[in-house]
Amino acid sequence: MIKEFTDTNSLTVTNKLYSDYLRAFVELWLMSDLGKSERDATIEVVSCPKTAEVEIVCKSDGIIAGIEEIEWLCGSQKLDCRWQIADGDKVKKGQVIARIKGDYKVLMRYERILLNILQRMSGIATCTASLSAKVRKYGVKLACTRKTYWGMLDKKACAVGGGLTHRLGLWDAVMIKDNHFGMGFDLKRVKNVKFVEIEVENLRQLDKAMAKLKSVKLPKVVMLDNFNIKKIPEAIKKLRAEGITVEISGGINEKNLVEYAKFRPDVISMGSLTQNAKAMDLGMEVVSKTQDTDSRK
Repeated sequence: MIKEFTDTNSLTVTNKLYSDYLRAFVELWLMSDLGKSERDATIEVVSCPKTAEVEIVCKSDGIIAGIEEIEWLCGSQKLDCRWQIADGDKVKKGQVIARIKGDYKVLMRYERILLNILQRMSGIATCTASLSAKVRKYGVKLACTRKTYWGMLDKKACAVGGGLTHRLGLWDAVMIKDNHFGMGFDLKRVKNVKFVEIEVENLRQLDKAMAKLKSVKLPKVVMLDNFNIKKIPEAIKKLRAEGITVEISGGINEKNLVEYAKFRPDVISMGSLTQNAKAMDLGMEVVSKTQDTDSRK
């Protein structure tokens, strides 16, 4: 069942939805940086070289994510980007991970966008890898949730760090939550999704959810959300007997993660993987330039 929780095939720039999403993000960032006038006021007072080459340097240790996205963005702006690492590689403070060459004005216009993508995605990948290592011996996988700031980009970063993407949005899986449960629902109408999941908060809801899932032919998941920790073993025993994937979520953080992992669910989902991950510290430095062609001395 775990394989249905990871959709890296969709999280690539070769997928139109993902590339359109990334393009829209970049356009929003440019709007924020340049305003309606599309103006860089600093460039107006700088003696700009025609082209320049920059290095991206690590200022902290971590795991890099976002390389494919940066290559896509550089390619769209005719910037030559050469990497010395791959997505998912561990890096050390002081390490040069890439060199980018092209129009100096374009490099300066996109500097913050490039770094923002790399810093956030690498921070999430680093956090996910670190926490995943703590629960690996229990056979548990960590998944991010839809509590993200950057949506699919955050999901991709989690996957690079060894986590599961869970559902990417509202379209690819059925997930019955508390706001749906009391409305009534018919799972016989389910079609064209990866899995069906029901969120429960107690044993009474669990029994109802398991009865509803009997008619489902697709992969089935029950999320024990903010579940009484003393009742989790009983809930897992019931779900295992029916071959239903077990997910635990709700209030799980770095401090109590191992305590929940010891119950050996299939998945632990954590909003903190994307909400609380610290951005990795990276910098961009000009290392060479051509002769000035736009002097304002």
